[in-house]
Amino acid sequence: MLDNNFPGGRYDDRELAEYTKALRNSAPITLPKLHSKGDYKAWKSEVPLHFEPRSLGDITYGGERHDEDLGLRRQKYAEWYSARKTKAFSALALSLSVDLRSTFKVDELRDDMEAASVLWEAITKHFEAGDGINPDYLLRELMMRMLQPNEKVDAYAEDIELKVTKLRQAKGDFADWQQASLLLSNSVRVFPDLTREYANWLNSHDRKTLKLTTVLQRLRAAEHQRQQLESQAQPASRATAQVAHVTSEHQDKGRKRSKQQRKRNKGVQDKKARTNCGNCGGDGHWWLECTETTGKPLKPELERRK
Repeated sequence: MLDNNFPGGRYDDRELAEYTKALRNSAPITLPKLHSKGDYKAWKSEVPLHFEPRSLGDITYGGERHDEDLGLRRQKYAEWYSARKTKAFSALALSLSVDLRSTFKVDELRDDMEAASVLWEAITKHFEAGDGINPDYLLRELMMRMLQPNEKVDAYAEDIELKVTKLRQAKGDFADWQQASLLLSNSVRVFPDLTREYANWLNSHDRKTLKLTTVLQRLRAAEHQRQQLESQAQPASRATAQVAHVTSEHQDKGRKRSKQQRKRNKGVQDKKARTNCGNCGGDGHWWLECTETTGKPLKPELERRK
């Protein structure tokens, strides 16, 4: 008996299999590109035109959600829901700019059965919050900004400043001491000693007394010290490389000489094997070696040639 409390319960397995096959074989949905607030109104109005005929609206902006129990009992229902989710999510994700895909963590949502509804909610919240900038997303992006190993401190600080400015413009609160604290804490990959020093400092100080200018000075000083250590290490590295190069050259030359000597010796042996001795007529030696090799005395004329 079918359970009509669930959308999948309205259809038997044969119908669900047909709908699933038809949906999977249908052409991809192409939505207008969404880059900014200016694109949003037209984008949102067009989504239902593509989603409603394919029964995708209910799982995206409607109230239908995947029922795990029903999915365990009816495999065809689970396959049908998954196909709808994939079609809807792909259409939404591909319509977003690269920056927005990163903002909404599209790659992390992909395998979630509710990916379509989660992404839809994120998009609408982002563009319908005040001037189109959601402070929650800006704050998350700011807090995740780390100093990278090869990045200049000034470039890192400028990017943090830009993100803080955007957050404040979107009515998000972020004090100077919070910015200073973030600059230090998020430099841990590059300056772990400095961040440990800051953690110890917090044991006896109020973090709200932290000055942004002081933090920038400390970060620049740490960067300068690191650059000095790297420049001092470079001559030693070059000297080690030169020694290794010279040693390698000598080894190569030695191997080459040994190879050449073996080649010459082999050539001599081959020549001996092909030449008859002028003293005894035998093979494998020359007439100068005949007496030593065979015990036969040299002929008088050969003796005079020695």
